[in-house]
Amino acid sequence: MKNIARISIAVIVAGALTGCATSGTATPRKSAAKSAAKADPAEDLADPAESAADPAGSTADPAGSTTTPEPTRSPRASVFAPPFPKSIGVLNFDYTKPPEKQFVLPSGPHHTFLGEQVTVAYRNDEALLAVTAIGGQARVSDAEAAVDWLTENGRTDGRDREWTEIDPGPLGGAAACVTTDGATWCYWADADTVAQLVTPSLNTEGVRKNFVTIRNALEKEK
Repeated sequence: MKNIARISIAVIVAGALTGCATSGTATPRKSAAKSAAKADPAEDLADPAESAADPAGSTADPAGSTTTPEPTRSPRASVFAPPFPKSIGVLNFDYTKPPEKQFVLPSGPHHTFLGEQVTVAYRNDEALLAVTAIGGQARVSDAEAAVDWLTENGRTDGRDREWTEIDPGPLGGAAACVTTDGATWCYWADADTVAQLVTPSLNTEGVRKNFVTIRNALEKEK
């Protein structure tokens, strides 16, 4: 996990993403230890030229082929699986592969993974940006409880820090993030997906502002 450009952990961002200034507007999940600031407050992952040229975006599989995404529908069952978008704002698709054994997300009392998980990574070396996600299909009885359990038992550096609830977006469920000394970690869950995101490039507030666009790029309705 030290090599963040190739970190095999979990997710992220397309379309018009906003900046990353730190604030305390979201609701903390548990008592605070300390908050950590990360990322340039002016950082913006959006790629206006790309958004204008290709507002719908296209998707890429590990071999690099592209397909046109399906039309947007009201929230229903979703899937976290290839093909993933070839870009997310200024971030470029890097790779997708099964997670290494030590980074596989654990099942818990409120969620059970139903198959193989997948890692997807994006990066922009010139802008010093990188995001990685792990996720998979799961049977989830209580999304908020699943996220709470993962913040206490998942493989992150933030177990003893303050986790912040963030808006999960139109796909529903629950999401929470924490910023540590090395990265920002997030979990999200809905009725049939559980995933984790890690980025050294954005603090919790930066992820909060961008999360809906990020998630919508990686988790698609069936």
